[in-house]
Amino acid sequence: MNYVGVDIHKKYSVVCAVDERGRKLQEARVEGNAPFGFAQFFSGLGGPSKAVVGKAGGVRLGQS
Repeated sequence: MNYVGVDIHKKYSVVCAVDERGRKLQEARVEGNAPFGFAQFFSGLGGPSKAVVGKAGGVRLGQS
């Protein structure tokens, strides 16, 4: 199992994945919060993942 933290900002997001032992597997910045960027990140992990999402102040989730 992989564990992923997603920090959402207005113009980009930062994602970081760790394994069950807490070792960093991958970290990336997703420009424009593009769905393709998130898909690419998660597909590169090669296994099941659980994610938690946090947002920066002033960002409204679900709105452009």
